This record gives sequence, C-alpha cells and structure tokens, in this order.
Amino acid sequence: WQPATATTAFAVFALCASMVRGTGRVGSTEPTPLTRTRVGSAERTLREWGPAAVCSGATILVMTIGVIPVARASAGLERARAMSARIDPARVEISVREVAEVYRHAAEADPLDPTPHAELTNLYRWAAGVGKGPESRGEFIAAAERAVAAAIERDPFSTGLRRLRRSIVREAAEISGNSSDAHARAVADVA
Repeated sequence: WQPATATTAFAVFALCASMVRGTGRVGSTEPTPLTRTRVGSAERTLREWGPAAVCSGATILVMTIGVIPVARASAGLERARAMSARIDPARVEISVREVAEVYRHAAEADPLDPTPHAELTNLYRWAAGVGKGPESRGEFIAAAERAVAAAIERDPFSTGLRRLRRSIVREAAEISGNSSDAHARAVADVA
C-alpha cells in the first residue's frame, strides 16, 4: 500500500460511514405526508438508499482505480526485489532478463508509478558493471537508458530521475569511448 492510496480509501470509507449513519432507519413504516403517495415513497427510498449507493459506487471506483493496481504493483516490486537479491553473477544475462520481466509486470499493474522503471534502471546499471564484455555492458546501459526514460515519462518533474539519466549517459560514453555524444545527450536532457 502506498500512503496516498490508503488515505484515499479510508477517506471514502469514512464518507460512506457518515452518510449512511445519518439516514435513519431503513425500512421504516412510519406514515408521513410524503410516504402516502408514490412520489413520496420513491423519494423516501432514494433518501434512505441513495447514500449507500453513492458509497458503494465510490468504493468500487477507488478500489478499481487506486487500491488494486497499487497492491498488484507492490507485490510485483517485492517479488522483483527478492529475485534481484539472489542474482548469480555468473549468470547475469539470464537472471537480469527474468527479473526485468517481473519489473515490467509491476510497471503494467500501476501505469502511474515510476518506481518499477527506476529500480529496473538500477538493476541494468548493476548488470553493466558486472557484465562480461563491452557488448553486454553496452546492451545493459542501453536498456538502463530506456528504463529511466520510461520512469521520467511517468514522473517528468523528478530531478533525481534526470540525474540518474545523466549518470547513465556518462557511463554509456565510458563504455563506447565517445564523450562528445554523452555531452550532447546530457545537455539535451537539461532542456
């Protein structure tokens, strides 16, 4: 659970509780001037069950839009983190691909959260550091650039993600030996 999601869910639940609490008894048969007619009966039914219907709809909306995607993404992130901790450096290429797939599923579960892409970026950077040759190191750095770009797309105002992108650009330049390309890409990122 993310704090914002939990706060929203609890606010909806509290709203529902306060709305239903103030409605009086459901199914009351006390005659009033309005309940003696069909219009009065419909109005009374709406008055009694309307808040419950609104609360049910709001709860379903919050669960569908916020709580369920965040819970699925959180579970995927936990699984990916556990898998990352057990990566065998001798099988980096295979292991990283497996973990990256779990991060991708977590990113799909919550399309607003940049965390899966940011963590995937760090995984690729680590893999580039322990990679066997310049080809695999270059592939991992290129994958890290794509992952951080996806994270920035989800959180365009994050300065931390932009700093991470610049450091990846520098690492890519070190691997390729082309520092002028890194400078141009880093300057373009600032704009």
